[in-house]
Order: sequence, then structure tokens, then C-alpha cells
Amino acid sequence: AAAAEGKKAPAGKGYVGRAMALNKPEWPWAVAGVLGASLNGALFPVLATLLVEMLAAYFQCPRGAVPVDQFKFPNTSWIAGPDIVASYYDSPDKCGAETDGVSCVWTGTGWDANAAACYTTAAFCVRFYPPGGSAKVYKERSTCYGLMEHSISNYCLGFFGLFVASFFANFGQLYSFGRMGEFLTRRLRECTFAAILRQDIGFFDMEENSVGALTTKLAKDASHVEGAVGTTLGLMVQNMTLMIISLIIAFIRGWILTLLCLATFPLMVMAQYFQMQFIAGAGGDSNKAYERAGSIASESIAAIRTVASFAAEDKVEGLYLKALTSDNAGVKRTAVGAGLGQGFSLFTMFFLYFCGFAGGAYLMDHNGYTFKDVMQVFFSVTFMGMGAGQAAALAPDIGKAKPAMLSIFSLIDMVPAIDVESDAGERPASVQGHLALEEVKFRYPARKDAKIFDGLNLAIQAGQTVAL
Repeated sequence: AAAAEGKKAPAGKGYVGRAMALNKPEWPWAVAGVLGASLNGALFPVLATLLVEMLAAYFQCPRGAVPVDQFKFPNTSWIAGPDIVASYYDSPDKCGAETDGVSCVWTGTGWDANAAACYTTAAFCVRFYPPGGSAKVYKERSTCYGLMEHSISNYCLGFFGLFVASFFANFGQLYSFGRMGEFLTRRLRECTFAAILRQDIGFFDMEENSVGALTTKLAKDASHVEGAVGTTLGLMVQNMTLMIISLIIAFIRGWILTLLCLATFPLMVMAQYFQMQFIAGAGGDSNKAYERAGSIASESIAAIRTVASFAAEDKVEGLYLKALTSDNAGVKRTAVGAGLGQGFSLFTMFFLYFCGFAGGAYLMDHNGYTFKDVMQVFFSVTFMGMGAGQAAALAPDIGKAKPAMLSIFSLIDMVPAIDVESDAGERPASVQGHLALEEVKFRYPARKDAKIFDGLNLAIQAGQTVAL
């Protein structure tokens, strides 16, 4: 009979779940990694809040002439002095609440209370200027700068806290998912190597199952799978946490401006989607080209004496180069698609900046948005876009992992016609050593047009030596 070929398992779904199931012993590390990744993602919205508060603190003591004529304040010894400085707020009630409160409030016609002491106070509030807001006027610049320094020092402590939290979050995320990835790579290679040893001899006669192709599969495919299921999974959790928290903060501080900025996101997502499709679509063809090249290199090096005896170095080099460049068109398409997608993504990012700043200026003028509202929304949406961009940057790893998973699990699930691990078949009670072959027909799987045996009949008695 012709040599039967093994049954190839269909490239079904669920290979991602199977790959993750191989990491089941490391699930405690997965929990630690998810916690670290979630904390890591939450740090950026906190950073955005600290940056906004820090910027606002630096504007607490602006330089410039204080418009004392707008205060309707009576002549005093210091109100028109050269050292006075004022801090401005967007609400009439914020003057006394920000930093250190003051007890003296000027209404335009008099003091709220304690008039005698207020004429000599170091600072007082003006509730009607600027229109709709308030101002805190300091007798000495050093007083205002001292309060500003105190506020900035507190925010600097917040940055130090971010440094400590970031250290532990990154360590937990990278170590946990890195450990998972290493164990996954080892188990995938073990399963792949065991599946290779399980196959019958006809499997190794096929060109795509040469020594070089199989060793390349062992070396590269498992690493590609680890790249998508291991550390990449941690980055996905980190970016999802970052985007969710940033979106919530942005909507709380200014939903109109947030919606305006988010209007650019469909364009960005579209560009990243097509970029990922280009990369993922070409991953399988490139892997096959590298496997063929690896096969040629491995076999030529193993038979280097034969190659040298026939002076075939140039021919072998040409075959290797041809195998490497066989998918040049696909590589070029991938490069063009990735470049266009990345360029369009950057265009949408700068368009987001335009919408954020232009829309923020309009909303400050017409909808009562404050400087902090605009900057908080802008930084939150920017960090959210950064998370989306980082998620899109994972496209190459995910694109390479898909064909690698299909290749590995198709090989693992392949059942050879002669299965050494199968318990099926007849079990003779005793063996006498008499062997008979009747009407044997045989062709090599790689050369089906050439008959090796055509109706071979052979009987071998016990103890008899036969050579074919």
C-alpha cells in the first residue's frame, strides 16, 4: 500500500486559550502581574492630575502690575506699593479657600469684618475682580512665593510617591509576565519536539518538514507565541486601565471638550486597524520563507563536504538568497501598510492637539471652563491616546503570534498514520518471528510519481537474514 500520510489538524479556533492554558501553573504570577499592570496604568492619570496642579501653582504669583484702580480701594500705605502681587481665581469663593485662607475680604465698598485690622493685613481677598472670579492681594511678593513654594513642595512629594509606586508596579508586571512567558516558551518547545518525534518517517520526507524548517519552528514560533501571550498581555492590561481611568477623569472635568477630542479617535483606530491587518497578513508568508532558508542553511552546513567536493558553494548561496527573498513583495506591502498606518496615526494625534487647544479656548470663553479643566481633559485624553498608541504598537507581536500558534498547534495535533503512542491494534499472544509481505505498493510522500514497490511479495522465516 502507498505510504499513508498523517492527518493534519484543522486550523481551528481556541489556540490562544490553549496557549494560555499551558501557563496554568503560573496563574498566581498572572494575578500579581495583572495587579502590577493595573497599578502601572493608573499612575499616568495621577501624573496628569499632578502636572495640571503643578502648572496652576506656578501661575499662583504672576508678575505684572496689579490693577488696584479696579478694586475701588481707599488710599493706604501699601496698596499701591511696587511689591504687591495678586493671585487670581475663577470663582468668588476660591480666594479664601486656596492655600492659606484670609479673613479680610474687600467688597468694593468696605470690609466684611474687622475693618481696623484689615487695613494693615498682609493679604486680603477681592471678590468682584476679575468679573466672575476673585483675587488675593499680597503686601509682599515673598508671602505669595512662599505659599507657592509650599504647594509645589507638596506636589513634588506626590511625584516621589509616583516614583516608588512605579518601581514596584513595573517590577511586579515585568517579572510576573516575564516568568510566565519563559515557562510558556519552554512548554511549547517541549510539546513541539515531542510532536516531531511522534511523526512517522514519511513526515520527514516532505520538503516543508526538513531539518532546518523544523529547527526554525522550534526556535522562532514558540518565542513569537510568548511575545503575544506573555509580556504583551501585561501591556494590554496596563493600557486598558490607563484608557478607562483617563476617560472617566476627562468626562468628569469637561465632557464637551472630551467628546470633541474623542471625535478624532475613530480615525486613529482605523489607521491602527489597517496597520495591524497588513502586519498580521504577511506574518505567515514571511515565516515560511525563513523556514525554507533555514532548511537550506542547515542541510548545506551538515553536508559541507559534499557541497565543497562539487564546488557548489555559489549554487547553495544562490538557493539560500532566493529563499530569503521569496517573500520580498509581501515584506514591501507590510512596510508600506505599516508606514501609512503609523503616519496617519501621528496625523490624528496632532489633529487631537488642535481640537483640544482650540476647543478649550472657545469653551473657556463661552462655557465657563477653567484653565485646570482644559489642561486636565487635554492631559487625560493625551495619555489615553498614548495608551491606545502603545496597544497599537503591539500589533507586530500579535501579528507574528497568530501564524506561529497555528503552526505549533497544527503540528502538535497532527496524528501520524503510524502512531507510536497509540494503543490501538492487534496484540498477538505470542510472536514466532515469521514475517510475510504481500502485494506491497509504496511511494515516498514527496515523490508520488515514482513507484518504489509495486506488488512486492516477501516471506522471511524466523532466524533468516534478508537484505533489500
